[in-house]
Amino acid sequence: MYKVLIVDDEPQIVHGLSKQTHWEDFNMIVAATATNGVDALAAMEDGPIDLLIADVCMPQMDGLELILEVKRKSPSLRCIIISAFNEFEFVKSALQLGVENYLLKPINGDELSDTLIKTQSNLDSDRSAASPYPPAVHVFRANILERWANGSIQEFELYERAELLQIELSESEYRVVVMDLYRLPESADRIRLASQWLDLCASAMSSEYRGEFFMDSALRVVCILHGSDLAQGDERLVGVIQRIAARAAASDTRFFASIGPVSPSFTGVNASYSAALFHLGCRLVDPAALYTFSGLLSDPRQGVPNERQLLVLHFENALRDGEQQTALKWAKNYMESSAAAGLAEMRAAMLPLVLSLVRAMDESGRVSDELPESITLRLAEFTLAESKDELTSWLAATLNEALLVIHGRKVSYHMLVHLTLEQLRQNYHTGLSLKTLASDYNVSPAYLGQLFKEETGKYFNDYLLQIRLQASKALLLDTDLKIGEISNRIGIPNQSYFNRIFKKVHGISPVEFRRHAQMR
Repeated sequence: MYKVLIVDDEPQIVHGLSKQTHWEDFNMIVAATATNGVDALAAMEDGPIDLLIADVCMPQMDGLELILEVKRKSPSLRCIIISAFNEFEFVKSALQLGVENYLLKPINGDELSDTLIKTQSNLDSDRSAASPYPPAVHVFRANILERWANGSIQEFELYERAELLQIELSESEYRVVVMDLYRLPESADRIRLASQWLDLCASAMSSEYRGEFFMDSALRVVCILHGSDLAQGDERLVGVIQRIAARAAASDTRFFASIGPVSPSFTGVNASYSAALFHLGCRLVDPAALYTFSGLLSDPRQGVPNERQLLVLHFENALRDGEQQTALKWAKNYMESSAAAGLAEMRAAMLPLVLSLVRAMDESGRVSDELPESITLRLAEFTLAESKDELTSWLAATLNEALLVIHGRKVSYHMLVHLTLEQLRQNYHTGLSLKTLASDYNVSPAYLGQLFKEETGKYFNDYLLQIRLQASKALLLDTDLKIGEISNRIGIPNQSYFNRIFKKVHGISPVEFRRHAQMR
């Protein structure tokens, strides 16, 4: 069992944590307690400790000083901070020391349990990891890689971090592969099993490719491959994926890989990752498939939109706003644009619309929740339609059922996440912040931010930016407002920043986006 040391100058807190927490459920045992940092250091001399839970404000040595001291001796020690004060500087300092979480008194039992589940998983990983990096650096590295993939890190910062972490940014080709190991158990084992699959996938890929490997917020394995021959090696890549899929099948784990397009620069990793994520929905419309190669411009949120992608953008906006009849109208317009094609061509042309529908359902509820079986069975019928009329009828029926799923999945969110999402949708154009919302809900920003990321798969600020950019696209398409007016209207008063971030995310400036759209 993992050994826990609890340090707090309030005896009732120490007693409550020691006696009222079912430590055995987390493979832990309270090995020692102390009422100040000095006594805690003495207790650690008696034997190794795996987890330190310490109050911030204590006599003789506060919690942050204690953590700093013990991490000099035991860098891999996991720590949780507790405090009666929600001070930003304390939170910031604690996070810089690599703590698992910052819990406010009175301690919320559910939050403590969730934190201990994650900590147990991290301790399991620490014991089994063969990484050349210490645990704190490993977590930091994964964070940087995810920000690189989702486009939320600025280039100068990526350059700095890449030099520190030895991440290669000078290769001639980059390609992202996203591997979805779904239907993992919803428990503490879920994270541990996902970590094991990360190790397995990284090992298999490393035998053939150079690259970076991490687990994203939705527990998907992400491979950022780099080299000089990625565009010519599809058969080799498929061979590696098939070997991983065989291991997954042998352990009764469902596996699907989405392969992003090759980019000639590290700056294209975000687009390759976005395309791969978009095409993960192919596992639902073709359940027998093990992998898919995604096209860069199939995702309507990326690149210069063609006529059909503009229709899909309108369709997505209607789904986001819950406007069923409007969504049906745009879907009908989209189908009419493919009416002259044969059945096979029509099915291929419909795929971006269907994948957008899948994405809308995925984003409507917790990322860890699978879609209902009824909708997955219906999506699997996409390849079975034997005529264009059947395909059209299938789309109408699927859209109606999907809208019910979207409505139903919204209630699966934790109440605080549900309230936050509503605030984001209604007030994205204001100076909305995690700190102000957390204050309104009487919780700490750290807790709300962690909860939000767990359930949506995105950081609060990234989600806010996504909504603002989606709104800007609608304004660029449907109004004659100037770029500066659009920037202000979506809550980004700095037009230069708006132009820069729009181009970074979509690969094209707002002016170019509007001009190309008007040419259609």
